Amino acid sequence: MQPKIFQGDLPVLRIISSIANFLFLYKLLKKFQEIRFVISITRAQSRLTGYICQLYVPRCIRRPFFGSFSYVYGVKIEEAQRDSFDQYTTFTDFFTRTLKPTARVIEAKDDINSISSPCDGRILTIGKVNQVDSTIDCVKGRSYRLDEFMLGYIGDSKDKTHATLKIEACKNNAGVQSLLDNVASKGNELHYMVIYLSPGDYHRFHSPAIHTAHFRRHIAGYLSPVKPSYVEKHRDVFKNNERVNIFGEWRGD
Repeated sequence: MQPKIFQGDLPVLRIISSIANFLFLYKLLKKFQEIRFVISITRAQSRLTGYICQLYVPRCIRRPFFGSFSYVYGVKIEEAQRDSFDQYTTFTDFFTRTLKPTARVIEAKDDINSISSPCDGRILTIGKVNQVDSTIDCVKGRSYRLDEFMLGYIGDSKDKTHATLKIEACKNNAGVQSLLDNVASKGNELHYMVIYLSPGDYHRFHSPAIHTAHFRRHIAGYLSPVKPSYVEKHRDVFKNNERVNIFGEWRGD
C-alpha cells in the first residue's frame, strides 16, 4: 500500500515544486534586500499600527485614554498648543502634537554659528567620529561604518567586492572620505550624537542649525524598535532600519 504522500492531491512532484519555490524566494530575498525589507514582518506591524492609530477616538474616552498614556510616559500636555486631551481626534494626532512657541526657546537662533538639539529626547551616546576607520559607536561596543550608515553601502556602490573585503582593504566611500578630509584640513573634529525619543516625547524634528539642505537619501530597511533595551540585545539595528539622511551645508565655523 502506498503512503498517503504519493496519493490524492499531494504528489511528490508538488512537494518538490513547493520546496524549490521556497528556495528560489529565499535566494531572491537575499539578493535584493529592498524586497526583503518591503515584505518584512516589522513593516506589516508598522502599517497595522499606523492604521489603528488613525482611527477616530470618541470624545467620551479621549481624556481617560490620552490621559493614561500621558501618565505612563510623562507627556507634558500643558506644553502643547492644544493643551486639552479633548482636542485630539486620533492617537496619531495626539502623538504628533505641536508645542507652544514658548515651550522650547532657542538661544541666538539667528546666529549662523548657533546649534541646538533637533528634537526632544535622551542622549544615548555622544562622541567623535573615528577618522581612521570612519566609524561611529551608536551603541557601546558596537561600531557602524559612516558610509554604510549615511549611504546604505560600504565604499563605492559600483564596486561589487564583498563588504568584508572592502573593510579589510580600508576602502572608504569617496564622498565620505572627502568630508573627513575637509573637516581635518580645517583643524576641526567631526562629532556624532544619538538621541532617543521615548513614546512620551515631542515627536517632531527641526533643523539644528541655519542649514541649507541640498539632497536627501532614503534607505529602505526594517522598522525595528530603537529603545535602548532592544538595541543592546540586537546587533545592527541602526544599520538595518529604514532611515532618511539629509545632506547639505552649514556655514558654522
